[in-house]
Amino acid sequence: MTLIASYQRNDVILMIGDLAVSDDKLRDVPIDIPTRFSRFQPLTNSQFCSLQQKIIIVNPHFAVGWSGSRIIARFIIKFLRKNLATPYSADQILRLIEDSGLKPSDLEKVSFIFFLFRPDEEKVEIQDYRTGETIMGHREKVKYAGSGAFHFFDTIAFDILGTDGQLNETEKVIAVFLSRISIVLFEEITTDITHNFYYGGGFEMIGCNGPAKRFEKIPLSYVFWTFDDESLNLCGPIFAQNYTDDVRLIITRLAKDEAGAWQARSFLIRNLLHAHTDDRVPARSRNFDTPFCVHYFIPRTSSANFYLMIKKGDEKGFSIEFSESTNKLKMHVSERFQNEARALCEGRLPA
Repeated sequence: MTLIASYQRNDVILMIGDLAVSDDKLRDVPIDIPTRFSRFQPLTNSQFCSLQQKIIIVNPHFAVGWSGSRIIARFIIKFLRKNLATPYSADQILRLIEDSGLKPSDLEKVSFIFFLFRPDEEKVEIQDYRTGETIMGHREKVKYAGSGAFHFFDTIAFDILGTDGQLNETEKVIAVFLSRISIVLFEEITTDITHNFYYGGGFEMIGCNGPAKRFEKIPLSYVFWTFDDESLNLCGPIFAQNYTDDVRLIITRLAKDEAGAWQARSFLIRNLLHAHTDDRVPARSRNFDTPFCVHYFIPRTSSANFYLMIKKGDEKGFSIEFSESTNKLKMHVSERFQNEARALCEGRLPA
């Protein structure tokens, strides 16, 4: 079970996928996931069996999101990687799936969203396979598959209070999905709602880098604050995504232990196509400076409501340094960031 989804608006496309893999068999001990870090709030769904990347960049011009049976999905994606010929086309994808030798009953156990890029024409094509689709307007649509689709699209409500600065079309599309992802991440930490829909562990995001003519994953980070009338307090946790040269995902989590000391934990997450035997986290993999960073501002007296502030690129105004030898965290916050955060917490748009 899972959640994969793509969003297309005009010429901009984006795909997201969660990380949790479930099984019909119940485990004696639930797995460890990044969003559960307190012994007082353990993961209770014993059908989760592992963490795995659900969106895969097969090559710079071919990306896929999968849902359903891992074994069948792996077979099909490897079959496509071996037999797909340039120039890529949606018709070729569908024909190869039908010619893969799998039974119709096996094909019913998987769903896919494919991204294809033709650099000669600078054209991006999306092909779905056994997914749902919602058309929201002219040249704007969402495709989705997985048990979490109802929760993600039909139960999450949020209001965008406003934007500051200039956003290009790609950044606007990212903001739409990232807002929902951020709310889901909060629910993962505080409830079992997402886990009851058999997805969780955070989300990945893929976009198309037009100038570079390739698909790329977009690392994300998340920072949790509390606030009252007097101050903002960095309470944690802090999450950051990074990728190794061999496409493994590393999620680094910083959270305070029961004594109030910051502790770092890294999760190494593979994809279906690569069999890695080395589980060591590469040196210098804990980079908290990602292209997009989401800040949660939670009232100190209640966590029923909270505000989100998404910062991008060089405009983030926030950075941290963490010493693993001393477990000390050093924070750098600009005056502008503080003013924007305070305005947001007071229900005002940042000036």
